[in-house]
Amino acid sequence: RRARAPPLPRARHCAARAPPTMAMQSTHKTLNEAHEQGIWTCVWTARDELVTGSNDESVAIWDPRTRLQKHVLRPAGGVFGFQSVVADATGATLATASIDNKVRLWDAEKGSLSGTIEAGGAVGSGIVNAWTLSFRPDGAALASGASSGEVNLWDVATLAKASSFATEPKGDVDADTFIMSVAHAPADDGNLVAAAGYSGAVGVYDRRTGKICQSYVGHHGPVRSLCWARNGDALLSASDDGTVRAWDMGSPGEPFWTFYANRSWCLSVRCAPDGTHFCTTGADREVKFWSLDTKEELSRVEGHEDQVWEVAYSPDGSELASVSDDGNVRFYSRDSHDAHAAANLASNTAEKRKRDEASEKMEAEIAAAARALDAAETTEEVPGRVIEPPPAPAA
Repeated sequence: RRARAPPLPRARHCAARAPPTMAMQSTHKTLNEAHEQGIWTCVWTARDELVTGSNDESVAIWDPRTRLQKHVLRPAGGVFGFQSVVADATGATLATASIDNKVRLWDAEKGSLSGTIEAGGAVGSGIVNAWTLSFRPDGAALASGASSGEVNLWDVATLAKASSFATEPKGDVDADTFIMSVAHAPADDGNLVAAAGYSGAVGVYDRRTGKICQSYVGHHGPVRSLCWARNGDALLSASDDGTVRAWDMGSPGEPFWTFYANRSWCLSVRCAPDGTHFCTTGADREVKFWSLDTKEELSRVEGHEDQVWEVAYSPDGSELASVSDDGNVRFYSRDSHDAHAAANLASNTAEKRKRDEASEKMEAEIAAAARALDAAETTEEVPGRVIEPPPAPAA
């Protein structure tokens, strides 16, 4: 499922690009070789720590300010790679899902393992019961997607499966029911869980009953990432068809907008904490920012040398981190971009002022020359012969 994207097709039509207001644009720092292999997942926690999970069978906790590594989490025995890492609302507890079909809980401050959930399914069997993860807002439970098409709910305190429910695949892509992304709604105590996967269908379910509340169909490729926006009133889905679709919880059916986000697979979508814009990443190696209000692309950045799997906003939304198969972490700052934009504006303003002053000086010189010419033409005596009056007629 962590496959290489196909070659990039020709660029498709995107929404008109607007000035990059309130979005990041320039990379202001980079963690080179943060992992020995590709980085598949990341989360920026409430403790202001960046956590990255990699194919090198390790999870790292970083200080984003100093770019220093605080802890390396590496279970004994090998895990074949981490494909999902999430944090609870406090940032104190981390949860990881790995290819060995285990969900592990970690103490972020100590950097130590606090519990393991045996999700079931032997490595290589094709059975996966915990692919991507989502904490319930209160931190008491985890949701995970399974290859069977089910969503499993796990009790964090007991490490036992609390319940599971089947999804309803009615997508346009494939009969494969593999659930590749789950997301608890931020409102309603997290009782709503969104799930999507290989079929391309997106569903919202009541975790207490397992019944579907909303069904959304329209993607033409697997859906790899989900993100709630506007405090749960909207849901964003990112797909291998290169689009992000925005769904209105109050209006089932068609998306209220389709963003043509990437020239290849769209691998991740994350909404800024203030809800004004969101970010997408893809196999085309680009990180893009979009306005949820104007539906326009705000800015885009390049720099990664391989496909970009995921991004994470800082708690205050002023920074964003992206992780890639190139093993690097890149940081983007709204403050540094705004300062850069302000400096450019000041420079452009100064240049414009100089041009305006030069233009005004030239116009004044031309006007003065014209006035001088007019004055010379009215006062100059033109030489010529004296015209005498005609002679008097003869008597």
